[in-house]
Amino acid sequence: MKKIFESILMGLLLPFLKGFILSILIGILLALLLLASPVLGQGMVVGLKAGDSVPVDVLDERRLSIDLSSPIASVVPTKSIALSDFKGKLIILDFWGTWCSSCLARFPKLKLLQDKYRNELAIIIVNNEPLVKTYGLLSSRLKQRGELFYNIVLDTNITALFPHRTVPHYAWVGKDGKVMSVLGSDDITEENINAALKNGELNITQKIDISPEPPLFSSIYLPKDNLIKYSVFSRGGFSGLPAGRRKRMDNSGRICRGNSFSNHPMEAILKSIAIEILVPEGYKFSDYNLLYEGRDLERFQQQVYNYEFIGPVEKAADLYPLMLEDLNDYSPYVAEITTRKMKCLGLFKLGDELDADGWGKYSIKKDSLKTGSKPIKNVDILVSQLNGSRKLGKLVSNETGANDKLHIVMDIQQGFSEINAELKKYGYYLKPMEKEFQVMVVRDK
Repeated sequence: MKKIFESILMGLLLPFLKGFILSILIGILLALLLLASPVLGQGMVVGLKAGDSVPVDVLDERRLSIDLSSPIASVVPTKSIALSDFKGKLIILDFWGTWCSSCLARFPKLKLLQDKYRNELAIIIVNNEPLVKTYGLLSSRLKQRGELFYNIVLDTNITALFPHRTVPHYAWVGKDGKVMSVLGSDDITEENINAALKNGELNITQKIDISPEPPLFSSIYLPKDNLIKYSVFSRGGFSGLPAGRRKRMDNSGRICRGNSFSNHPMEAILKSIAIEILVPEGYKFSDYNLLYEGRDLERFQQQVYNYEFIGPVEKAADLYPLMLEDLNDYSPYVAEITTRKMKCLGLFKLGDELDADGWGKYSIKKDSLKTGSKPIKNVDILVSQLNGSRKLGKLVSNETGANDKLHIVMDIQQGFSEINAELKKYGYYLKPMEKEFQVMVVRDK
């Protein structure tokens, strides 16, 4: 009886089991097909790599482009372009952002290359930002700098084919429609373009995007929870890292025990350290407080580095002096915090009277401001903004003895006489003087 029951049960279950196993096999087969094809179905996209052919439907698809040849209008003028419009040319897709200063800094170089190789090369800039924002920036640069590029806007499809963490990001597509390489900005050179046009290939290491969240250039095997000290310092840009600074916190998330600087010039790294040392002690710090006394200012301001320093938690209070000591040992510079007597401009008050509301008698009250204006709200902010004025050319010091409330509206980017005339309307004035300041002095080794 038991055997008869088992036979009946197997007879009922066997077809179900066969169907279940078959469905699993079909699912696996479909997954393999998806991996084998760069584009398979709407939204199901896998990134292309060197040697892959760009799918024909991707090449032929018409995409939205801003028509910069049209007169400036209230409505953004658009047209459509397809990658196949540039068949027979080397295509460089430049993935960029309007917010990306590194992207914009490379536009002049791209323009020169596009002009030189106009019959063999198409540089196409690609982004996915609001149309009006992109149009405003590109039309402004065309007017001011003469930069005119093929462009694709509001894009997600092409971007998905060339996934990336950082911009600028450049995908090179050969005349045959195959991906040649994915590179960083330093590889956009005449030499590489000539090689791509002549040989149809590029023997260059592809750009590798890495996350800036772990300690720089570390691996998964780094014992972060038991880390006592970690430091790495390299010269030159790394295109797979976003430029920026990150603070490294302890396990509790409350104590800063380190800093990471990626693709930063030494000027910016040292300025950040100086601010962390001096500002908590009550000192104001501006660009004028960083004094470079070396031979090559351009290198100091432009040569980029990648620097990570994580110290022991118990020495967190001395983190920035430790970082400065570390850089003094291994960088091409020696920096020190010291006192220096400097020529500067002192900000003084013409009168001390306050009205019943607490506003200075020369200040403009809020209800008298024009719509959209951005008032300067106190003396410290005024001094900070004056120190950001390139036309003054000297450090400005608050000699009023206070941080009074203000509502001043004025153009800071003027010369000394013009700014002084404006300030006097509000009861303040600038006067040349000499004073001792806390500064960071940097010298070459």
